Amino acid sequence: DQLISAADRICGDDVSRACVFLHAERARLAGDRDQFDSLQARANAISLISDNEKYLDAVRLMSTRQWSEAVQLLTDLADRNSIPSSLCWTLIGRSQYNAGQTEEAKLSITRSIEHAPDASRLWFMRGLCYDKLGQYARAEREFSRVLELESTFMPAWLGRGTARLSQQRFEEGIADLTKGLEYAPDHAEILINRSRAYRRLGMIEQADRDQAAAAESKN
Repeated sequence: DQLISAADRICGDDVSRACVFLHAERARLAGDRDQFDSLQARANAISLISDNEKYLDAVRLMSTRQWSEAVQLLTDLADRNSIPSSLCWTLIGRSQYNAGQTEEAKLSITRSIEHAPDASRLWFMRGLCYDKLGQYARAEREFSRVLELESTFMPAWLGRGTARLSQQRFEEGIADLTKGLEYAPDHAEILINRSRAYRRLGMIEQADRDQAAAAESKN
């Protein structure tokens, strides 16, 4: 309700596709299916004219996991330079990654990093791309860069740890995973990966302990 109120004030008398979609979502949450269908139809009939409206629609599409459709709108905006390039290419990369277009996502995130070289989360996203592509040494370097910029970011310790495990460097991987647990105690994914690493090293007692802790974890 607060978001709709703010959006309506901003839009004024202008017809906004984004605002109508917000009203439709409000109707869905309230259980008013007829109003939801009516507002959805109305919103879909409104043409996307301004770049701001295209951007808002792309964000909406991402929120509903319509990744390919979001990429189309965002790519058009990136070419027009009406929205900050780093923002556009970041959202494009996120959408491509979630759509399974990992190689394309890597290239888009690279363009974002060119505009914001100290943004740790961009390096992290590109690390995820390299990891998914099976390029574990490169993923490790990306996660190391994240940790240089943001040493308390637990997912980077997990990412670098698993990248090192994938390269059969179990002791180093365990060290990273252990560091990650300092920032997220009892984190199930970290414990499961460390348990597997311990088991590969023949450290059965430690492996069993981590496995039991993971089973009890709520994280």
